[in-house]
Amino acid sequence: MANQTLSVGQQITGGKVQPSTRGSAFGNLLRRPEAGALLGLIAVLVFFVVFGSTKFLAPSGAASWLNVACNLGIIAIPVGLLMIAGELDISIGAMVPAGSMTVAILSGHYDLPIWVGILGSLGIGLVVGLINGYIATRTAVPSLIITLGTLFAMQGIVLGRSVLITGTTSVPVNAGPIAKFLFGQFIGGTFQNIILWWLSLTLVDIFFVHFSRYGNWIFAMGGDRVSARNAGITKEGSGSFPFKTKDSGHAYLRVLTLAPSLFKRSAACLNSFFGGVIMSQRKHYN
Repeated sequence: MANQTLSVGQQITGGKVQPSTRGSAFGNLLRRPEAGALLGLIAVLVFFVVFGSTKFLAPSGAASWLNVACNLGIIAIPVGLLMIAGELDISIGAMVPAGSMTVAILSGHYDLPIWVGILGSLGIGLVVGLINGYIATRTAVPSLIITLGTLFAMQGIVLGRSVLITGTTSVPVNAGPIAKFLFGQFIGGTFQNIILWWLSLTLVDIFFVHFSRYGNWIFAMGGDRVSARNAGITKEGSGSFPFKTKDSGHAYLRVLTLAPSLFKRSAACLNSFFGGVIMSQRKHYN
């Protein structure tokens, strides 16, 4: 075999010059979009262990932040999906209490079964998501402006509906034993079982995004809409689905927690933003 001059990063395999994989495994790992989230998690854990205490990683300490993180994570999953599609939604701040009040009014004020309240909450999320998606796909109005209007509209609707029906903005609701077991049970007396719901929804999201054609459509819409349109992927065909999924996720979160919180809403927005940005980099990697 004639002498061949190899450049940096090449090796001879089977008589052919191929890119060398030696020493690049770690570099390839860092280029993965998941590496950003992993490194961020490690940095946060190290920071609190160094400047706080090792009890931060103990079961009781881990439960104090995992029980909060799972609530944020359930919201961040569908919102991150929406951001990957190249859209933005800020109506999350109104959809969270809207789901709560729907469950409280149906199951608390009218004494209907808790499952009726759950279905009503999911229905509200689907309707609002469908409206957002339809306007976003049929008009040239940016999703930021559309969801800003939805935010103020839903805030007024939730407040007005609650006062008109119940005469107050605070409606108690008592869940049955089955609902408490499914959505409010503690594992080992420390960890909320909502963590299992969070992990389950994450697995479903991973399968949907990475192993289904709908996930490919969403990545294509968020990457290059012109190329996606030339490939037959239209905004009308895939653009509204993330909105519907997102708002159903908001309502579903309220079914699980039944307690709106401003902290959760604002933190979930940030969580979704950074997570969506990290996940959206997959198109650059691939």
